[in-house]
Amino acid sequence: MKHGAARLAARWVAMVLAGASCPVFAQEKPVSELIDLVGCTLCHQVDNRILGPSFKEVAAKYKTEKDAAVRTAERIVKGSKGVWGDVAMPANNVSPEDAKRIAAWILAL
Repeated sequence: MKHGAARLAARWVAMVLAGASCPVFAQEKPVSELIDLVGCTLCHQVDNRILGPSFKEVAAKYKTEKDAAVRTAERIVKGSKGVWGDVAMPANNVSPEDAKRIAAWILAL
């Protein structure tokens, strides 16, 4: 491997290890896929209540609030308890950026 290619490879590995995304490989998943991957659809559906409220119920309750997107994204990341009854929503393994995308999608319903 030539020195230039070795340096480029080392920089790419450093970026990946530091958590930076490489534009060549960075591809955002559609929210419809993301909510399945995160596990949202185990407890929520667009129109139907399962363990938690439907996404449309969440949108109807919060979309007129000034900080609805921020609060909804925060609840997606950290979870919540007592907001919609006795069943708590656990914290989710999702980045703050993806939580914001999910929250925006929900509130737009």
